[in-house]
Amino acid sequence: MLSEFRCGLRAESADEGEKVNAKASARSTLRTESELAMTQRGSRLSAKLAISASLMSAVACGQVEGSQEGTRKTVSIYSWWVLDGERNALEGVIATHEKKHPGVKIQNLTGANADEARLQLTTSIETGNPPDSYQANIGQDLMKWVKSNGMNTLETPLSPIDEWVDKQLFYSRIVDQVTAEGKFWAVPVNIHRINTLFFNRSVFGGPDNIPEPHEGMTFDDLLDLCKRIKATKPNVTPLVLGNQSLWELEELVFEDVFPSIAGAEFYESYWRGKENANDARLVSAIEKALLLRDYVNPDYDKFDWAEALRKMMQPSDGTLYAMVAIGDWAKGYFTAKRWGDNQVGSVQFPSAEPTFIYTADSLALPIKDSATHELAAQLLQTFAEKDVQVEFNRLKGSIPARLDIDVSANPSFDAAQVQTYQAWKDPKTKWSLALSGLVPNGLLTGLSDALNSSFTSGDSTVILNYLRRNYSTLTSYGARPQ
Repeated sequence: MLSEFRCGLRAESADEGEKVNAKASARSTLRTESELAMTQRGSRLSAKLAISASLMSAVACGQVEGSQEGTRKTVSIYSWWVLDGERNALEGVIATHEKKHPGVKIQNLTGANADEARLQLTTSIETGNPPDSYQANIGQDLMKWVKSNGMNTLETPLSPIDEWVDKQLFYSRIVDQVTAEGKFWAVPVNIHRINTLFFNRSVFGGPDNIPEPHEGMTFDDLLDLCKRIKATKPNVTPLVLGNQSLWELEELVFEDVFPSIAGAEFYESYWRGKENANDARLVSAIEKALLLRDYVNPDYDKFDWAEALRKMMQPSDGTLYAMVAIGDWAKGYFTAKRWGDNQVGSVQFPSAEPTFIYTADSLALPIKDSATHELAAQLLQTFAEKDVQVEFNRLKGSIPARLDIDVSANPSFDAAQVQTYQAWKDPKTKWSLALSGLVPNGLLTGLSDALNSSFTSGDSTVILNYLRRNYSTLTSYGARPQ
């Protein structure tokens, strides 16, 4: 299995497509748009999403592709796994699946990032023409589709996957976030730790004897470390931030600093709309986060998270970068670039207690009366397989969602992933869902702009006023049937 995954061998045959085609009573036709314009979460950013009408229509209908040995059925998926590391992981699964099912070709249709992918997905689902499968974060990012009417699953555009994948294979904490009304709605493929601090080992130690970040640091310890780096190494920026898409700053402030200062339990309760919008713990966390402005690169709005990682490991402008706060998908990027544990270290984002802010990617199965519906279900089965989860997560930087994989005893995983796994399993850890699992995308429009405004000015007024004005939205949403 792993050799198939890594080598990417692809064979072609008509068998798989013909068998499923015989079962299908109809095919769906996708109404397409030649161009979809979008505005990124900052008013400064926009992107044109050019989608080929012929490609989209053919894929949605289960396009038959000619080959020397027969025909292949195309199964379409939407995901935002397009950058180094995550793309490698997806391509490995596709290669393994196509080797097992030679009559099938998997086509990833996506935007350049998660925002674009979600916008494309929303358009296709709302027009009644979803892809064969699509990626969603566990929790509310998925549940907004499972309970599309806001109350129950009566109008969901998704098929439950219980007949295809056994939910008992996965951690119950993850399964709970993809289950509604007793049904299993998406296969979880990994577990990501959001609150992670990566650092360039070459910056630390040496004649200045600056210690590396370590487990057990508090946020104040991090500030002291940044201050020391800035004072003793004038050519080193303590913390690199790439906030071109604006979600990166949201992660830093709301998923790293907020739970670090206020605690994981309060963090989750706040985003579920159960607290006071003006709570002093929130105010303190935001004020603390703004202190990081003195230690980040001034051009943080000019590039994204992947470029921030590259800058930390391959500085090209004479400036060195010591650390970056980003989810552990960054580990997949580093692995793809062949930057190992001897070059890049990682710890929990400094906090007063052991905290694990987590998310998981999942793949859902839209309702479709087409020849490719069953083929898409088979792809979900492949993602659930033990060997596939090992290799996918090795490349992705995450840990498997399956509970029967002992990461600490598996040589496929490196020290950073073993560390993440041990924290996940430690009963002393305080777990909480990532923001995407607590607040569905689009519920708090303007949140990232308000935060960016406050971070740019150093004044918390804009973001605090925004939360006060809009907190009732969270309260109302949290009061809905769960």
